[in-house]
Amino acid sequence: MNIIYIVQANSWNLNAGTPIIANQYALLAKNKNFNVCVVTPTNNKENFYKILKKNDILYYSIPSITEWRLNGFDEKKDKIDRDLKLPFKPDLIHIIDWLHFDSQFLYSISNLKVPIIRHYCAFEDFCYFVHPIYKKKDNSLCNFKLNADICSDCISENIFKNYKFLKRVKSFLLNEKKKNLQMLKIKLKDRNKIANSHIDNIYDHLIFPSKSFADYFFTHAKMTKPYSVIPHGIKINKIISKKTSKETFNIIYTGGYAYRKGWEIVEKSFDKLLKKYPNKIKLRIYGDKNKIQKSKLGKFNNIELFDHFNHNEIKSVLSWADIGILPSLFETYGTIIREYLSFNVIPVVSNFFGANDIIKNNENGIILEKNCFEDLVFSVEKILNNVEFTNKLRKNIFETKIISEDEEFDKINDIYNLYK
Repeated sequence: MNIIYIVQANSWNLNAGTPIIANQYALLAKNKNFNVCVVTPTNNKENFYKILKKNDILYYSIPSITEWRLNGFDEKKDKIDRDLKLPFKPDLIHIIDWLHFDSQFLYSISNLKVPIIRHYCAFEDFCYFVHPIYKKKDNSLCNFKLNADICSDCISENIFKNYKFLKRVKSFLLNEKKKNLQMLKIKLKDRNKIANSHIDNIYDHLIFPSKSFADYFFTHAKMTKPYSVIPHGIKINKIISKKTSKETFNIIYTGGYAYRKGWEIVEKSFDKLLKKYPNKIKLRIYGDKNKIQKSKLGKFNNIELFDHFNHNEIKSVLSWADIGILPSLFETYGTIIREYLSFNVIPVVSNFFGANDIIKNNENGIILEKNCFEDLVFSVEKILNNVEFTNKLRKNIFETKIISEDEEFDKINDIYNLYK
């Protein structure tokens, strides 16, 4: 089978999220003797339409567009066909995401008349911020139909509030906020319609990483095509040992300074916990080291700060930890909690999409009820101070079934075979 994967970047340029997933699928497809090409966008003119061969996989770059979140849904360009100069004629195309591609690219590949699988790992087709948590004051999900008026107001407010004081004053005096709002409404007016038209007219089959995310997605999109729920698989840690209770707990957080990952909750919680348990907690935070050094947590001695780790280092990173936290405001699956479990690390996470597919609350981890700093502090203390409870969690984690990379790809390959 000749298969093309489409994704926003190669994993060596962006070692996170969908680029890692695309690279994982490409390698597994190659193992099944498929001819594989990964297509990514680039703004480097020297790399336009260039082919790189690596591990017998072809990597092909085409021109990207700027400001995809506003310009990616330009209906005027949607149906212009063009020669993509692909290295081979595919039998099937699997889109992991299409960030930074021109929208006409989707129509050009649809004219190849081959099956197109669309993987929805996030919510970028409907939300400018990718994560629909910025409209409401409590950061709960947008649970209403998104439209140009709602979204432009949200974008304008969030951009304006992040301006420094003098820039806010200047923006107010020049009436920039109102002008930006009008521009946003024009840019966004057809976004919902076009995103749904892609499902109707381009994609043959949809894949979601969790049922709960699929259910949410279809409150915004029409369910006009068959879809499957296939959890993301991970590289299973083969050398798992049951950790035993000890005096000091190693706690890890890998979300950096990101607001969506729950940084504000982490900062407030561990400002309290590190003061209260100076000899019982060691905390490691990965991501945005320089920013976090300037936070409330930068003053503590029992904390180590790192920049984001390369995914190839995950074994050494997670083998150190006893507890892994992720009070995220939005995830569609939460691969890191599966990786926590694989290394017998106790997960303490918010109730995002896909969390309760793998965690039974208070059995093999803790799902925060309110995702606030009080709840995170309470949950961590419950582990620190209750040996019997902690040992029960560890025992059940050791026995938790986690889907592997191979198992996931076998399910995806079953879908490929439906469209042969």
